[in-house]
Amino acid sequence: TNRKVWPTTLAVGEYLCDHPDLVRGKKVVELGTGSGAGGMICAALGAESVYLTDVPGALKLAEDNVTAASPGVSRLCRVMPCTWGELEHIGAVREAAQVQTFDVVLASECIYKQPPETFEALVATIVAFSTPETKVLVGYEFRGELFDDLIFFSSMLEHFDVDTINIGDRAEAHRRHDAADDESDQLLYVYRMLLPGQVPLPVRVPEPPAR
Repeated sequence: TNRKVWPTTLAVGEYLCDHPDLVRGKKVVELGTGSGAGGMICAALGAESVYLTDVPGALKLAEDNVTAASPGVSRLCRVMPCTWGELEHIGAVREAAQVQTFDVVLASECIYKQPPETFEALVATIVAFSTPETKVLVGYEFRGELFDDLIFFSSMLEHFDVDTINIGDRAEAHRRHDAADDESDQLLYVYRMLLPGQVPLPVRVPEPPAR
C-alpha cells in the first residue's frame, strides 16, 4: 500500500495548501511517507526542511520522487529510514535534522487495523519528535470500523489534546469510486502535546459526520 497515493493523503495536502502557515518555515518530519507526496507538498509550501521517513524497505519510491521533483522541493527533502519505536532510527533522524523535536509531525494513512504493538510504537515515535509547540497532523480514513484503530487514538490522548477537521469533501475529488470506498470518511486530527500537569482528556474519538 505504500506505493499508492491515497485520497486522504491528497486531501491533507489540499488542506495544507489552503493553510500553508502550518508548515511554512517549519521543520517537518513525515512518518510512513510512502510515496513522499505529503512531505513534498510541505516542501513546496515553504517548509524549512522535510524528513520523509518510512521502514527501510519502503524508501525507494520516495527517493525516486524526491529526485524527480523540482530543485526547490528536492533540496528541502531528505529521505531516511525510521521504523516506529526504533530508537536508533529516531536518533539518526534527530541527528540529521540537528534537532531533538520537530515543528510539525505528519502521518497520513498510517492507521488501519495495525497490531497493538505497531500502534504503540507509532505513538512513541510521535511523542519522541514532539513538544507542546509541535503540531501533529494525522490523516485518517474511517472505513466503517473504528474499534480496530481505537488503541492508537486512546494512546494519543494520553499525551495530546486534539482537534478534528473533516476533509472528506476534499478527498472525494481525488477518489476513484468503487464499492470498497462507499462507506469511508476522511478526517484530519490536529494534536498538540499536553503541558506538564495537564490532565489527559477522556477517550473521545469523534464519529464521522452523518451522511
